[in-house]
Parts: sequence; C-alpha cells; structure tokens
Amino acid sequence: MKKEAVYSVLILDDEIMVLRSLEAALKMRGFITRATMDHEEAIRLVESHRPSVACIDLHMPRVNGIDVIEQMRKIMPDIRVIVVTGYLTEYEKQLEPLKVRVVEKSSRTVRELEAVISEELELSKQDLSDLKTNRRKPKTKLRILFVDDEAEAADFSAEIAREMGAHADSAHSPEEAMEKALAFKPNVFCTDLKMQKMDGDELIRKMKASVDHSFIKVYVGITGFFHAKDCFFDAGASEVLTKPINLDDFIAAIKRWEELVKG
Repeated sequence: MKKEAVYSVLILDDEIMVLRSLEAALKMRGFITRATMDHEEAIRLVESHRPSVACIDLHMPRVNGIDVIEQMRKIMPDIRVIVVTGYLTEYEKQLEPLKVRVVEKSSRTVRELEAVISEELELSKQDLSDLKTNRRKPKTKLRILFVDDEAEAADFSAEIAREMGAHADSAHSPEEAMEKALAFKPNVFCTDLKMQKMDGDELIRKMKASVDHSFIKVYVGITGFFHAKDCFFDAGASEVLTKPINLDDFIAAIKRWEELVKG
C-alpha cells in the first residue's frame, strides 16, 4: 500500500446504534468513514465522492436496500458493496444476481466487516497497520474551507482533507461561508457552483473583492457541468474540479494546494 493511501467507507443503516458502532470502529482502523440513516444522502455521497466501499443494510422502513444498491451501481458500476444485515434468509434470492459480499449482524460484525473490507480492497495486515499509523499526520499550513449547500458533500470533503493532514472546515451556504472564513481564515476556498441563494462563481467574486478575505490564496470551483468551468475561471478561480470527483484525484488536488500555500 502506498504510504499516503486513503480509503473511504460509506455506511447506510437505519439502526442508530449499529450505524455509530460501525462508524467509530472503522474510523479507529484508519478508514475515512461517512455514516447515514438516509438512503438519499448515501446516494448523493456516491455521486460526489465515489467511496472505496459501501456497507448497506437491507431491511429499512422507507426503502429496500436492494434498490439502493441498484441505484448506486447506476452511478458507479464498479462500486464495492458489502451488505450488513440481520435478514439474510429473507433477501438471499434477491442478493444472488447482485454478487455482493455479506456480513451478518452479530457480536462479531465489526471484526468480520473489517476482514471483508480488507479482502475487497486487497489490504494486508501491514496495510491495515499503516492505515492506523498514517492517521497521525504532520502539521501543515493548508487551511481549506469547503462550501456546498448539500451539507453532507461539504462535510465529507472536509473530513477527507483533515485525514490528509490539512486544517479543514465546511460551510453549507454562501452567507455562512463568508462569515466562517473570517474566523477560520482559510488559504484555500473551495466552492460548489449551483447553490440556492448565490452561485459559486458569484461567491468567489464577492470574496476576492473583499479586503477582509485577502488571506485566501487559492480559489477552487466544483461543478457537475463541464461546460460551466469558464464561469469559475472568469470569476478568478485557480482551478475547477468536475463532479463526480474520483478520490485519488481529490487527494492529488489537496497535495497541489499544499504546495501552492507553502510560500
């Protein structure tokens, strides 16, 4: 495993105790982990961040986990899926054509899930040990503020950046971003394009025109529309990332920004 390899795990489960215990356990093992009880949020996270592995419950009150897996695979055909369920017998026939790994809920769920994730990602015992060790990152001057009115996307971006050693925070509206920036003082400002009250290119123009935000060295735009890149460049963005962002590309971008703010 490369020294700075990063792996993200998405967990969807409607049982809060199961959700939090799996989230905490996987974080302790060095994985970037996002846990949610909302299947729509889980699907948005697949669209925006392409997780390394998705761990999906099946028996949920508002949605069938089988349907969620099928929706995720329309977005990301090669997504690795691990079903975590206490209802295997009930869903066994439906699972067969999906060809997913299964971990049954029990007192050994965490240990078994870690083993299956390791197999899916082809991680050795040494790789897992390195993951835990690499969570302790050296200090960096990089300070990134992520802005997106889809809160989970901004928060998850910030979490990945923190795992890479950066100081990172998130804002869920342009107004919050302008206010939070004054206290957080980011040197990199990363904003989505389409937001409810103000588009990202307009937000960048406002920030660049304000002497109060002169500490920002790098402006980055994020958009799901390739043709909209010029909007950001015209507003003064240094670069534009296109959704969905591959995790490796996102990590490479964070490294680029670190080099830009070193001076």
